[in-house]
Amino acid sequence: MNTKRTTLLFFILLTLGPISGLMSSEFNAYISKERLTSSLGLSPDQVEKVGRLFRMLEGQKKKDRSVYADNIDGLYMRAVERRNMQDQYIQKILAPNQVDRFKHLTRHRDRYFEFFIINETLMPSRNQSAKIHVLLDEYQEKIKGMKHAGPKKQESEYSPKRGMKPGGGGYLPPGAIRRGRQYHGKSSPMEKLNKEKYDRIAEYLTPEQKKRFPKVRILLNKEFVKRWKKKQEQNPYPHR
Repeated sequence: MNTKRTTLLFFILLTLGPISGLMSSEFNAYISKERLTSSLGLSPDQVEKVGRLFRMLEGQKKKDRSVYADNIDGLYMRAVERRNMQDQYIQKILAPNQVDRFKHLTRHRDRYFEFFIINETLMPSRNQSAKIHVLLDEYQEKIKGMKHAGPKKQESEYSPKRGMKPGGGGYLPPGAIRRGRQYHGKSSPMEKLNKEKYDRIAEYLTPEQKKRFPKVRILLNKEFVKRWKKKQEQNPYPHR
């Protein structure tokens, strides 16, 4: 993403907010009542029920953030529980022809797990959220570029040792292979990219948020590893 486009997107996000039709971080990482209504064609009765649910969850979020204020893992755990509760309740009130569209929305939403984790544990301001979103979007483009480059080009520098389990070139997430076993003592390209990304995010944080960010980074890395392992189970040899 070039500098001009990044700057323009940041100001658009900051001005129009999350309920515009643009790729706002909150618009993607969360499913609002307005988005549900427009995407699923909710009936007035469904809209009323969803509204009550969201008000209840908002109240619960405030309580959770008070109780788990100093507990990063607790904040994330409760955020996931609230999200699961939301999804389960909404599916119960949907008509059969609305369920598949709702699942499509949740799959799209779950791709933005980095912003979700950062938002729920660090509680950034609107200004910070817009900057973080643009940065995450920029690095998504870089990751796509790595994948399009192909495994052979990356393996020239980061080729696995003979006899090691294939990992798809340089696509390993941080923490997936430690102690240099796969990359001859070097960090994988994905580890380097994530370190660079999170170092840049730290520049947008307040001093208090920076104190909490190391624990958030551990949480993000754990989530990356979990998702990578899941993909490996589904397709252990993606380049064959």
